[in-house]
Amino acid sequence: MEFLLGLVPVCVFLAALFLFDSYKLVPPRSLFVALGAGCVAAAIAYPLNATLMGASGIGLSGFTRYVSPFVEESLKAAFLVYLLATRKTGFLVDTAIQGFAIGAGFALIENISYVASLGSHSALLWLVRGFGTAMMHGASTSIAGIVGKVMSDRAAGRARRRSFPGYSWPSRSTRRSTISSYRPSPPRCSSCFFSRC
Repeated sequence: MEFLLGLVPVCVFLAALFLFDSYKLVPPRSLFVALGAGCVAAAIAYPLNATLMGASGIGLSGFTRYVSPFVEESLKAAFLVYLLATRKTGFLVDTAIQGFAIGAGFALIENISYVASLGSHSALLWLVRGFGTAMMHGASTSIAGIVGKVMSDRAAGRARRRSFPGYSWPSRSTRRSTISSYRPSPPRCSSCFFSRC
């Protein structure tokens, strides 16, 4: 049950975003739908990454640095594209909150898959994952949503799929995910870095 500690920081931050939204732009149902969309994206990403890695012949290290971040960020951005294309988000705030919820759902499934493969580890490991990777997933999807909303508002006459930057390589969220894959510093330092970004 220690792995639940990996979700505490991202869930607390998501709850804070939801509570601080004084206009209540995101109803609870929409928040849970976004969480579910993130879970679905992670469930698709796991077998898709395994298939692509086997087909590409790239080693695990190269694949997790260069290919996997693009796949994961694209899957998370897909629901944001839907929200923007159907005008289910009206302001930057609700786009950011729903983007963070998508990332939180992705982190939930990712942590469950890590528990299945790694087994139970210390509470410190899961706290570091919670402040590092889980927050990174939420923040990168939230940033992609904000940028996408700004660009789609500016390009109101164009097709929304062309104005959304989530699929452009390398987008900010993809770069952040790629940088976190390098792990140039101890995990605690990475957690501090991504919590400030």
